[in-house]
Amino acid sequence: MKGQQFAVLSLFWLLCLGIIWFGTQSGVRYFGGGDVHELPVKVHVYAMDNALDASRVYMDTGLTYSVYQACYDSLANGGWSGGSGGSDGSAGSDMPGVPADKKITVGGVDYPLLALDDDFVAGLNGEILSNLNIYSSMGYTFFEDYEVQLPVYDNLEFVDVADSFIMASASSSSDIYICEPSSCELEDGTGDGSGDSDGEGIGSGSMDTIDLKRPNVIEKVVIRKSANVFENVETPCYGMYKQGVAEASRLATAIEAELSKEVGRLLGGVVVTGGQGSCASMLSDAETIIRHMLESSTTATVEVLEVTLNVLNTGYDQEASTCMFDGTGSSSATVKVTINGPEDQKYPVWNGQELAFESLQLVFAVQGSY
Repeated sequence: MKGQQFAVLSLFWLLCLGIIWFGTQSGVRYFGGGDVHELPVKVHVYAMDNALDASRVYMDTGLTYSVYQACYDSLANGGWSGGSGGSDGSAGSDMPGVPADKKITVGGVDYPLLALDDDFVAGLNGEILSNLNIYSSMGYTFFEDYEVQLPVYDNLEFVDVADSFIMASASSSSDIYICEPSSCELEDGTGDGSGDSDGEGIGSGSMDTIDLKRPNVIEKVVIRKSANVFENVETPCYGMYKQGVAEASRLATAIEAELSKEVGRLLGGVVVTGGQGSCASMLSDAETIIRHMLESSTTATVEVLEVTLNVLNTGYDQEASTCMFDGTGSSSATVKVTINGPEDQKYPVWNGQELAFESLQLVFAVQGSY
């Protein structure tokens, strides 16, 4: 039985090789004008068709990598599109894409407030499309004989955005096409995105069009395919953003609560054992308590950037050994929040300095007052 299978397989491959050899040595016949014409096969049409299939795989991969880069840049910029995070974990120095009223400056460094959901999703969409068009910005030469032309993508739609994946579809009004260099000079690359082009065509199966522009003579050989791509990309991008939303809300409440507690304690008078000289340290002690409470009561990494207590020491009650304070205005605190993606999920991205495999990181600021 095994010998019979081997014989059948051998015969099959010999037959395939024979067909390929015959196809490259002979011509392709077609009927036109009532006569039979033989067209010498000077181009490897099937190789060209395979090149288009390869270019589709390239653009599928390009869409996946575009999602990775967009998520990396957007999360590092507080969920805003248009900028990547700085090396110190802060937002990009110019913070492109972040509205002026959505950034906070502390110590000369800008930090973004977390983007709203609609802004995050819309910005991510635009960033992915922009990245995808970088991949398609230049065609390439296949086997040194044929030029593959890639289109500009006009539209990107999210089919679904979930905690662990993004399902996206990109479309173009133009096709991907391949041609000989001499033919490409006559080809404008436009199409309806459906893979069909004008003119009388020869071909079947996966080959879409071989244009004949003059009767009985091959003017050019062009094969087109739809440029539309679709990918389901596994990434915790949106899940991390939602975690950031929850953390921002929790921290805003915690900041107000801690400020209220410490300011209230100071305004009520603080009993000290070291005399009037101890009053000067009461404000810094209160700031230290607030910093500790905010940085220790969270699952994310929180760095307190600034605490401003608008409280003034107004005197010392020697009889009661109490430092007296009075409020002079609203007190506030600003924190930087960093949420790290899974360490075992790293993506090929440009990190601002080099191409590297990096984990995702969401960085944003939260400010609260009392």
